[in-house]
Amino acid sequence: MSAVDSVSVTAIDSSTWLVTPPTVLREGVVFHGYGSDRDEFLPLARTLSERLSARLAVPDLAGHGSSPLAELTASAAAESAGAALALLDRPTFAVGHSMGARLAFGLGLDTVVGISVPGEAVFEGSPREMLRLMRARRVRERAPYAGVRDVLGVPSHPAPNTLLIEGELDLATVVELGRVWTQPVGDHTPAHAPDALIQERPAVDLIRLAGRDHRDIMDDPALAEIIAAFVEGVPA
Repeated sequence: MSAVDSVSVTAIDSSTWLVTPPTVLREGVVFHGYGSDRDEFLPLARTLSERLSARLAVPDLAGHGSSPLAELTASAAAESAGAALALLDRPTFAVGHSMGARLAFGLGLDTVVGISVPGEAVFEGSPREMLRLMRARRVRERAPYAGVRDVLGVPSHPAPNTLLIEGELDLATVVELGRVWTQPVGDHTPAHAPDALIQERPAVDLIRLAGRDHRDIMDDPALAEIIAAFVEGVPA
């Protein structure tokens, strides 16, 4: 039996997996991205649970999969993210992909790993390519991309311990957010800004995976180890 096989997976309800290792040293959440669901992220969660001795809550976010929140909106997405967090006793970290990463940064946790984190809701490419990358047909929302635009319209900021992982072929909006978040504060703060508006932003680590785009980045065999090493390296 492999180490990952020793991890137990429990259905808390119809829309949330709870992944538990034999020994629990930490707790966290794993959020899928736009057009995905909890089942697609279960293999990653199982590997991280074993590697980090972490109990993980893995929900279907609003408008996705079996979520009881029928339509994706910013408020419903935040509600589903918060409900997953509330299942844990002492959550310390979050992992999220795309829209799920933006929700992870809104939880107030000290450690967040964001995979292909979009900034503005600007998706450039042919309709066919966007369907492949975004899979809007799998999302319940009032109009195509309306829900994700609503979620991405909520301001987002790095956590004290932030790792961004993006693909070499990722969306332009992902690359731009990575560029801005990894810049020194002084590089994009207006010279005339009052001191009260100039806040020291946490240092942000960024890793770019060669040959990966917004969707197939989740298939990279190095992804779980990169995430685990970062979370493990954060002082308790």
